[in-house]
Amino acid sequence: MSNYKTTLRSLSIIIINLFTLLLLVKGELKAQNCFGLLSSSEKIIYDTLILQIYSENKLVYGVEEKKIIVMPGQSKWVKKLVDKNCVSSDIADCYVWCPENIPEESKTYFVVTDTTSIKNFTYDSIYIYKGKIKEGQKIRQQVLCDDEISDSLLSELRQLLENQGYEISKTKKSDVLAALIEFQKDQKLAYGYFEPISIELLKKLEK
Repeated sequence: MSNYKTTLRSLSIIIINLFTLLLLVKGELKAQNCFGLLSSSEKIIYDTLILQIYSENKLVYGVEEKKIIVMPGQSKWVKKLVDKNCVSSDIADCYVWCPENIPEESKTYFVVTDTTSIKNFTYDSIYIYKGKIKEGQKIRQQVLCDDEISDSLLSELRQLLENQGYEISKTKKSDVLAALIEFQKDQKLAYGYFEPISIELLKKLEK
């Protein structure tokens, strides 16, 4: 009886493996995701905070005054003139790098805390500065695998890109990718590959 169960279990495993292989061959099951090192465009990163803003902008029962720091204080180096009467033959001698503190920016909002008694409010999106991604920084991101970049997809992307004003001479992978990269840069997206985010954006712009 024990040998029978072992044999049955082995047959079940073989059948499952064969079924999985069949799905892979038919393209109904992806073996793995593909990733690439894309170059980032310079962009500012924000956190989004949704607040219930009281329409009358004043303190009443059920409303709280809240101070939100939308831009934290920063310190950066700036080049300043040492002396306006500097007469050096090399203009660079007249300047020096100095640290400069930039104060934080904050805004005050009247936020509704009791929505059962106060209905006069709107939902507002508050954007809070988190930092900046420098251009050219490498980002590991999911991209399309080679077997996903079909002739029909290239043809579709060419049409979508041309509709957005990007000229493509041929429906070749390299030509379509070059135009897609220009689109990615213009949209401040990470660029360098066929990747889902920019392709989905292209399709949405078409609607």
